[in-house]
Amino acid sequence: MTNTTMRLPADTPDNAAAVSARFAAVQSGQNPQKDKIMTDQESASHSSATFAAAQRPAPAADSNPEHYVTVNDGTRMANALGPYLTDDDARANLPRVRAFLNANDTNADAYEYGTFRVRSYGRTLGPGRLNDRIGLHAAEEPTYTIEVTTRVVSTEAEECAYAAEDDHDCTGDCLSLDGDVRELEEPSTEEIAADADDLEAHDGDPVAWAADYIRSKTDATEVSSSPIGDTAREHEWLSGTYTDPHNNAKETHTTVRLTGDWTEEQRARVFTAATTF
Repeated sequence: MTNTTMRLPADTPDNAAAVSARFAAVQSGQNPQKDKIMTDQESASHSSATFAAAQRPAPAADSNPEHYVTVNDGTRMANALGPYLTDDDARANLPRVRAFLNANDTNADAYEYGTFRVRSYGRTLGPGRLNDRIGLHAAEEPTYTIEVTTRVVSTEAEECAYAAEDDHDCTGDCLSLDGDVRELEEPSTEEIAADADDLEAHDGDPVAWAADYIRSKTDATEVSSSPIGDTAREHEWLSGTYTDPHNNAKETHTTVRLTGDWTEEQRARVFTAATTF
């Protein structure tokens, strides 16, 4: 008969040291499991606080403009321009105030220029003293552009439709598309903007620049609505056709529109000048 002795986990060599350590900890008033739970609770509490902070709305940004460009003559300070939403905006416009006063005030060199914030507390602040004179923001320079669209086409078919017929004597006339055209290249559109050099070369006159460009760079000589009046609306255009001297069937069709900040009066003057030779 074989005797089998059941050994408790504490009696196994692997567990003996661990059990002894736990017992010693309990005897001394410590509880490893309790300590672990407390650590988890602290971690959970910290996570909850972090989550709550993340959910808390961020401080509202200033919604009212409160920043001015200021001028100080040594005894008084004036809010010259503003208010702006940020100090950076105010500083960006400070040179405009200085330039205006240099041109209009003999004492401008003696002034001190800076920026200042006036707390609005939700109310609307008054305008700077120069707002009506030079504007809260610098006016953008007008943009004058010419839009040129070109199509390269043929007035003839690529091959004769009757070439397969035995009794057909092809003279070339049968290639005609009878007023229709065949695209030889993809249509292209280019936009040309007048730069400072262009305007300087034409005494600052965008009308003279545009008329000169259209006459020298395009073959657009016909106006979409004739005769040309004192005004020309934005959708009106010039057009023209150039025939290849080596291939009478090949044509380049050009359409010119004035885009950007042209007035109707300027557009009419360009059309008149560009089509008058």
